[in-house]
Amino acid sequence: MRRKAIERLHEGFPSKNTSIELMVADALTVLGIVYQPQYRIERFTVDFFVPALTLAIEVQGDYWHANPKLYAGKPLYRTQLRTIARDERKRTYFARHPEYRFVEIWECDIRANPEACVAAIL
Repeated sequence: MRRKAIERLHEGFPSKNTSIELMVADALTVLGIVYQPQYRIERFTVDFFVPALTLAIEVQGDYWHANPKLYAGKPLYRTQLRTIARDERKRTYFARHPEYRFVEIWECDIRANPEACVAAIL
């Protein structure tokens, strides 16, 4: 059963964009950046991919991804620990594949100024 669910996700089974993903998408559009949302690279999916820059962008929610600025030294829930482990596997993959630029943007920064976050990584 789990394998079928995973296959559906990999085949583009619709997922709901988060509010911060929508903010980044709007910022990319305002800046005239051509991007592909929910782009698959090998076994990973990134929130946004900018083909002209081979740039993979991950939008990290402060709670679910346990933003270190906010959660350093605090106890984490099991779901947060699983998300962090998955994030680390993705970071490791991109560290081993320098043909891609990999950038993570945190929710608190996006909410403060989404255009500045996007402009800073370009």
